[in-house]
Parts: sequence; C-alpha cells; structure tokens
Amino acid sequence: MIPEPEGVNSNTLGFGVGAWLPDSRSFLANACPLGGDTSYGTSHGCSIWIFSVSGGPPHEIRDEATGESFSPDGALLSFQTNTGKNGDREIWVMRPDGQQARKVFDVDENDSIGGLAWSADGQRVIFVRQDGPDSANIYFESGDVKGGPLTKILPPFDTKLVTNSIWLPDRKSTRLNS
Repeated sequence: MIPEPEGVNSNTLGFGVGAWLPDSRSFLANACPLGGDTSYGTSHGCSIWIFSVSGGPPHEIRDEATGESFSPDGALLSFQTNTGKNGDREIWVMRPDGQQARKVFDVDENDSIGGLAWSADGQRVIFVRQDGPDSANIYFESGDVKGGPLTKILPPFDTKLVTNSIWLPDRKSTRLNS
C-alpha cells in the first residue's frame, strides 16, 4: 500500500494519478482542491507529487501546477501553470525532482494550453491550444522544447470530443475521446 502524504488533509484535496516515470517505479499525482471551480481544470491551488511504488513517503515537487507527462528518457516532466481567464497559460518542464524548471511555451491571458505529449525520441512535443473561451478555436501545436517555430495542426475532427493527444511509437499522433 502506498502511504498518504504526511500533513495532507484528504477531505480538502483530491489526488489524480498522472504519468508513470519510464522506470515504472514512481508516478506523479496532482493534488487539487475538492469542491473548487473546475470549469477549466486549471492548476490554481494544485500541486504535483511523486509517489514511489517501493514504499516511502510521497513528496511534493511543485505548487500551483499540474503535472502532465515525462519525456521518454524520464529526464523531464512537463507541467501546466499560471492560470489566465480561460485556463492555464504556460507549459514548463523540470527534472522529476522539481529542479531546473523552465518555461517552454506560453500564450496570452485570454488563451490556454495544456495536455503535452512527447514524441518517442523526446525531440518534439504536441499540445492543445485554445484561443479565447470559444471551444471552436481549439487546435494542436507541435514544437521543440528547446525552442524554435511552432507548427499549428488544424483539427479534422470535432474538437468538443477530444480531450488529449498521445504520440504513438511509430511517431504518428492520435486523439483520445473523453
């Protein structure tokens, strides 16, 4: 059994299990306030935790953020933060221990981004972007976490039915329905 984090009140926070580290010995979980405004699923009031399946207490690695995914080599963890008018505005990466955090993508106050997925070689990423509050303005963008131009990927599907993206091992991406 995995121990509950010390000093955490499970009556006020709910944990959502996130991604596994590539070694399958640890995983991330996001702790977010229960009963709050979840209309945009933002990182406001949330924190990122790492849990070990071999025992030992979980540890918190970041406040005011939600963890997304690990790079294929496990060296980086992507996370969302900085809530704007319509959702989180920034995607950052950091080491799994919470060190060396750096912002890699951002949008203005009225837009939102999130749901980052890594390519199999860890060189490119894809994420969801929404321009303004209108769900008709949702699309994917792809880019390199080291910088450079982004590629806008227009959706050939009903964006209201898509909640996330994954990059398949043959380097093709697909969409997941909610």
